[in-house]
Amino acid sequence: MIRLIFLMIARAMQDMRFINISQLSGNLSMEKIKISILALATIFSIGSYAQSRFTKDYILDTVLSQKSTNRLLNFPRADQKKINFSTTSDQADLKRYEVTIDPFFMKIYNQKAIDDGYKTIAKSIRLEDANNLIQPGMQLFIKEFSNKFGIEVRNVNSWLSSSFQMETDADTAEFILNQDYILSIKEVVVGGDDVVSAWANIPAVPAPNSEMLPWFVRSVNADNPTITPSHNIYVLDTANNIDMSSEVNIVSYAEYTAESPATRQNYSSKFHSGYVTQVIGGKSNNLYGRGINPGQGIRFFAIDPAQNWLAESLKENLNKAAGLAEVLGEFSVINISSNDKNTSRLQANNTWNDYADKGIVAKKASNRFLITQSAGNYSTDACLMSYNYQGNARLNDAIIVVGALDMNDQIMPEDNSPTSFPGAANSDLGSNIGRCIEAWAPGYLIYGWNLYNNTFQTSSGTSFAAPIVAALASRYGNNQTRPIEREQQILNNRYAIPGTSNGAGDVLRKAVYSPVSSPIARFPISSLSGSLGNVDINSLKDEKFYDASFFYNPGAYSHDVILDMGVIRKVRGIRITLRTNAPSYNNAVHFTVSGSASNSTGNSFVMTNFTEPTQFDFAPIYIPMSGDARYIRISGTNTASWLAYSEIEVYGVY
Repeated sequence: MIRLIFLMIARAMQDMRFINISQLSGNLSMEKIKISILALATIFSIGSYAQSRFTKDYILDTVLSQKSTNRLLNFPRADQKKINFSTTSDQADLKRYEVTIDPFFMKIYNQKAIDDGYKTIAKSIRLEDANNLIQPGMQLFIKEFSNKFGIEVRNVNSWLSSSFQMETDADTAEFILNQDYILSIKEVVVGGDDVVSAWANIPAVPAPNSEMLPWFVRSVNADNPTITPSHNIYVLDTANNIDMSSEVNIVSYAEYTAESPATRQNYSSKFHSGYVTQVIGGKSNNLYGRGINPGQGIRFFAIDPAQNWLAESLKENLNKAAGLAEVLGEFSVINISSNDKNTSRLQANNTWNDYADKGIVAKKASNRFLITQSAGNYSTDACLMSYNYQGNARLNDAIIVVGALDMNDQIMPEDNSPTSFPGAANSDLGSNIGRCIEAWAPGYLIYGWNLYNNTFQTSSGTSFAAPIVAALASRYGNNQTRPIEREQQILNNRYAIPGTSNGAGDVLRKAVYSPVSSPIARFPISSLSGSLGNVDINSLKDEKFYDASFFYNPGAYSHDVILDMGVIRKVRGIRITLRTNAPSYNNAVHFTVSGSASNSTGNSFVMTNFTEPTQFDFAPIYIPMSGDARYIRISGTNTASWLAYSEIEVYGVY
């Protein structure tokens, strides 16, 4: 009887374009029945508003009316999407899922939202309020989705992905996955081994009578000259409820979405984030210790100090940071002094692998940020705990993992002093080592003011080495200096420490400040053209990466883009930000890059053939090459998705 009633409701809803009855499975859950009844009740009980919602059903209008005629819409088949769909729950249990919307659907849908008056920034909020920066399409979509399915939406992301989280049962999640406009659904498993990478040494040391120039500032040549960049640096760290304005210059603060009992009163929050920000920008004010860049503006993004929620809040706030930088039109450095403890010590279990959750988000954020990350404090291989590309560091990915040194430029040793806050790494182990660490910096016995108990003390950890490198990188250029340029500046100015070993066949290479300019520069693009048309092609040089509507998609698996730089340049690489709806990341993208000094087709000689083995929406691909050219032709093929880009950058030497 219940099934008969449900099918009658479903048939009525199909007639009203709410569902496609052919998509219904034989096993009907109570959640599906609830969804259908709620949706139907919405139609009949709200009167004129329901009719208004029906006439403005943008989801169905975008999918059903355009899917057969608009070649820009190319949805993966349902069976392809289900390859990555899995759940650990019983079918009837409520679980949390992350839902990602198809980017090519969102390109059209976002424009509909803009046309309907939606804006990224509402008039009632401050520009600095990153918690409220949601693109128009996502604002409209979450309203329509909630009305359509009767499910509460939370943790909305609209920059590094068009995604949100929901709680429902496995049957309903699979039913929603079958909708054309949904790209993927995966269960959110809360927990993990994420830790902050530091410990505090007890007891506290006497506070200086006047301002101290910490040894780590001198060690990296940051004391002569003293530099305070005019642009801001970004920090992603544990939340803090203490006014730090006397010691550091916090210009904006974005909170995490409170999901756990932990609060900003947590000891680790105050201690860890206070120390990290002081290392970067401790003020020159005749008190305590000076930072690398005294008084530099810090945009702070708080992550949940509770270990169970650290990973999810970290991804959420990387999205907020990228969105704020995009809206403000600035490029910067962001420091992340956290890593995966990975107690199993298996490479496959590291959530910072380039194909794993946090690694993917970091890659996407590297369009706008040079990312510095702590290597971890377990005297083991950093590749098991920090960002890595297939078990190695990767040049020109704008992500630098940092190991810690002591005062003698040796690997930070073991330390048996007691740890003073929960969630910290074990205090009896030294810095991680290995081939995934690209830069080393001081991290042992770092002086600072402990905001938790208002004492001056020393602390150790790669948590403090990473922000030193971040601050050094931030000294170069301005808020338009690209992450790749900053990365090259740091790597090019490292000091090779004689007689040392990183545990992987190389010496320790210490980051130090040098006024020498970056060995590479970004070249401006004068004009672009495409083999399949020029609609939206200027989006490839508009310095925007995450705009849901404005990116280049000619609707094909293969096509060419020709760049004109105006004059002949010594090209050393191209960075392309990919847009894709490939149902699996394990699909290659192939490129042939040709160049010419005078032929406007850019087809005089082949500069390189390059294959990127994996693909993620918004994740940049750096193609190394060497040649002199004015015109460059990029011939690409992506057999798993329409080949689409949001930005192209050209790098080389003058």
